[in-house]
Amino acid sequence: MKNSDYYTDHLLRLPMYYELSDEDLDYVIESIKEFFGEMS
Repeated sequence: MKNSDYYTDHLLRLPMYYELSDEDLDYVIESIKEFFGEMS
Protein backbone atom coordinates (compact mmCIF):
# COMPACT_ATOMS: atom_id res chain seq x y z
CA MET A 1 0.00 0.00 0.00
CA LYS A 2 1.15 3.45 -0.81
CA ASN A 3 2.45 5.39 2.23
CA SER A 4 1.76 2.53 4.64
CA ASP A 5 5.28 2.66 6.11
CA TYR A 6 4.98 6.39 6.70
CA TYR A 7 1.68 6.07 8.53
CA THR A 8 2.85 3.07 10.52
CA ASP A 9 5.84 5.09 11.73
CA HIS A 10 3.62 8.01 12.80
CA LEU A 11 0.79 6.26 14.63
CA LEU A 12 0.08 6.80 18.28
CA ARG A 13 -0.60 3.39 19.75
CA LEU A 14 -2.40 3.42 23.06
CA PRO A 15 -2.61 0.47 25.43
CA MET A 16 -6.32 -0.32 25.55
CA TYR A 17 -7.56 -3.56 26.99
CA TYR A 18 -9.99 -4.59 29.68
CA GLU A 19 -7.32 -5.68 32.20
CA LEU A 20 -5.64 -2.26 32.27
CA SER A 21 -5.65 -1.08 35.87
CA ASP A 22 -6.77 2.39 36.89
CA GLU A 23 -3.20 3.10 37.98
CA ASP A 24 -1.84 2.13 34.56
CA LEU A 25 -4.55 4.14 32.84
CA ASP A 26 -3.67 7.20 34.91
CA TYR A 27 -0.01 6.75 33.97
CA VAL A 28 -0.84 6.62 30.26
CA ILE A 29 -3.07 9.70 30.48
CA GLU A 30 -0.52 11.73 32.43
CA SER A 31 2.28 10.71 30.05
CA ILE A 32 0.28 11.85 27.04
CA LYS A 33 -0.67 15.13 28.69
CA GLU A 34 2.96 15.72 29.67
CA PHE A 35 4.20 14.96 26.16
CA PHE A 36 1.74 17.25 24.42
CA GLY A 37 2.20 19.94 27.07
CA GLU A 38 5.88 20.06 26.16
CA MET A 39 4.97 20.57 22.51
CA SER A 40 2.85 23.66 23.05
